[in-house]
Amino acid sequence: MTVTTTATAWAAELREALGADGVLLDPDVTAAYARDQAMLVDAGVPAAVVLPRTTAEVVAVMQVASRYGVPVVPRGPVRA
Repeated sequence: MTVTTTATAWAAELREALGADGVLLDPDVTAAYARDQAMLVDAGVPAAVVLPRTTAEVVAVMQVASRYGVPVVPRGPVRA
């Protein structure tokens, strides 16, 4: 399985679990999630940003990430 095939597979599973509006894949959009307010670490642009709404959706995200070996960086609500 190639990296592209793997990425497509986990992204499809996430979209199935969260709906298309719950999975952001556009690099122009995900770039906004690359840093927090501290800006201490230069992190890469996330491959995806997920927006789970329920505990069950969080569980589904973690199961998909575990199955495909995709690292997860949790982020809470952003306050100005």
